[in-house]
Amino acid sequence: MSGDGNSWDTFVKPFEDLSWLSCILTYFVIAWILTLTYHYGQIVEEDYAYDIKLSSMISVHVMFLQGAPYEPRKCSSRIVFFAAFLAAVVLFASYSACLTSFLAVKRDTFPFSDDESLLTKSDYDIITLKGSLVTDIYNVI
Repeated sequence: MSGDGNSWDTFVKPFEDLSWLSCILTYFVIAWILTLTYHYGQIVEEDYAYDIKLSSMISVHVMFLQGAPYEPRKCSSRIVFFAAFLAAVVLFASYSACLTSFLAVKRDTFPFSDDESLLTKSDYDIITLKGSLVTDIYNVI
């Protein structure tokens, strides 16, 4: 795997720091809002108390698109579930697209950055037809 330029952090590189920060913030926001909607919503008998511990576990399930082990009965909590799953699908699709494009594009690095460094600082040679315009241009440089 190291021969083709991939390394251990290949799966982290497609997202920038801000994207990873948004994933982490989404996790915490889902858990926090789910807990708030349980405690401050309409009064409906729930099977489970959505405290911060259970909400954090549900948030992990949501972020990995695994579904939720418990279904809330409150309308506000269901709206949070829907928005959370929608956000997770968008993040997952975005990461999948970035990872695919990151792995599909081969990035070659050359020891030169412009024409002058090509002629003076590299081991590369320019091969052209004798008497062509390209030969005349490089003879001037």
